[in-house]
Amino acid sequence: MDEDTVTSTQAVVIETLEVVTKDSWALYGLIVTIILAATGWGISVWLQQRSINMQMRAQIGYDIYSQLVQAHKELQDTIAALNASTSAPLILMSAKMVPYEVQLNLGSQARMPALSEDGCVHKGSVKYTEWLYDELFAKYSLYQEKLSAFMYLTEDWTAPLASAEKAVEVLRQELSRLNAIMSVRKEELQNYSRNHGDDWRKWDNEDVYAHGRAISDAAVLASCYIGDLMVLAHNELLAPYYGYERGVRKTLDDGFQVLTKDGLVTRIEDDPKIRAWAEEINKQSNFPQ
Repeated sequence: MDEDTVTSTQAVVIETLEVVTKDSWALYGLIVTIILAATGWGISVWLQQRSINMQMRAQIGYDIYSQLVQAHKELQDTIAALNASTSAPLILMSAKMVPYEVQLNLGSQARMPALSEDGCVHKGSVKYTEWLYDELFAKYSLYQEKLSAFMYLTEDWTAPLASAEKAVEVLRQELSRLNAIMSVRKEELQNYSRNHGDDWRKWDNEDVYAHGRAISDAAVLASCYIGDLMVLAHNELLAPYYGYERGVRKTLDDGFQVLTKDGLVTRIEDDPKIRAWAEEINKQSNFPQ
């Protein structure tokens, strides 16, 4: 083989290698392009799916919270009604107990027909019974109905409220304790005439009022704890998507506690202006300090 043939062969080989190299780089480039495109597409799909999932979770959280808000509103309305009905109508009973002699002296000038003393006492007893069953017991039954509906709702949505699981359990325990207090006081009021006589004029009015106040205090405390749970539910269900967390309640007295994810804790209000304002309100209202 002469030198020209060898040189020509080498040139062909080199040219072939260059073509193969260029084709290989083009293939590599195409592969890289496909990989990058597939990766970009995958990331885009992932981001889109993530966005959809977040929107769905936000919508679900909003729907759950809306259900809780409605149940909470109905429950708080019944608590307010119960709280307003806890005072025995002893003043109204006394108003009907017009002294018999005075009515006799008034005669035809009396606004009401003259009643015997026993009749006046009976009217007062009827007034007390009507208040006890038609007001206090009826409002308490409605409160229990709405409370059960609210607590069943928290059980239905245990998973979304998982971070508040301890708070929900503590709330159940506290509500059970408060309901027991209400039940005992209701029974005392129901049996008051049997234990202290039918003549309500001889009753200890302050004792009767104390039973009603105990029911009222228990209802208010239950309302506070339920409101605390609503704060936790808001911060769990809505805050991650709306960027706003509701503040946890504080108290002005270390004798009262607040329901948190860690259970019942003491959270004293540290703002001196708020404390001063509350103290002034208490003085004006003659509340015990």
